[in-house]
Amino acid sequence: MSKLTWDEVIKRALYDYVHRDEIAYLYGTDGQIGSDELVDRQVATYPSHFAGRDIQAIKAHVRGKRCYDCSGWIRILFDAPDMSSSGIIGDCSFTTSDLVAGVAGSVLWKPGHIGLDVGYGYCLDIPTELNTIRLQKISEYNWTTSGQWEKYCDYEGANNR
Repeated sequence: MSKLTWDEVIKRALYDYVHRDEIAYLYGTDGQIGSDELVDRQVATYPSHFAGRDIQAIKAHVRGKRCYDCSGWIRILFDAPDMSSSGIIGDCSFTTSDLVAGVAGSVLWKPGHIGLDVGYGYCLDIPTELNTIRLQKISEYNWTTSGQWEKYCDYEGANNR
């Protein structure tokens, strides 16, 4: 298995961002097509996550879209196996809490959530139900750790400018 380059990972993420109207967050998914049945299955599998949420609104939002949760989307970008957000950051090299020191293509983590550093001080992530992929400044979000997922990505030549 050959590794993707950091710029290939970013290109995949930016493609998804451009097509974000075709993508929806759904807890516990990694690219399945949204349907009422998929939502019902996820609700039955993760009842505590969905407690108190508007299931009908979630069904309407995901219908016909590619569904991911944050770690499912990151794993697909890197062609990596099933892993939680804490598993992904734990699998990374060069982890740091100095987010300015991170390089493009690094994963960004906070407890329970993960995103992608796309360079120039920006990141992409897919946050919660009824949302899709968003672009934001890294400094405006409370990420705690940056890390390079070298097992699946070649970071040679990566910088953050």
